Amino acid sequence: YRGSGLAVPDVVVASRVLWVDPLVEESRARRPPGMGEPLVAERLLTEPGRFEAVARVDVATTASITLDAALGARVLASTGCRVEHLEAYAVAAACASAGVPCTIVLGVANAVGPDAHAEWRANAARASDAVASVVRAALARESATSPA
Repeated sequence: YRGSGLAVPDVVVASRVLWVDPLVEESRARRPPGMGEPLVAERLLTEPGRFEAVARVDVATTASITLDAALGARVLASTGCRVEHLEAYAVAAACASAGVPCTIVLGVANAVGPDAHAEWRANAARASDAVASVVRAALARESATSPA
């Protein structure tokens, strides 16, 4: 989200993934009880040192792409989520229900707002490369410190 302090091609690791409905955040709708509870990332996979110099952030999953930058700013202010990602909640929920550990590592490819799609098209490859580099480094650190 604009104002989150993140920029292309920053890499982030999800601390929590939240199902966010901007209408609920604006008190214009109500979420049914038990729906969309925040999912906490596996501590084992996000322990300090695993992903060096990578911001841990709360991630918002919305039902649709937020095109309005002002709406994105309100979601940031009301939830503290610094990133919007449409698939993160579904992946985290599926892993949680199957008992599979899950770490969500994302690359920032665009700012939420009316130019997001064009920015994503221009920056997606660079953001993906940044994520791959961070994950490779984390795996290399782990294999170097793991007992043989």
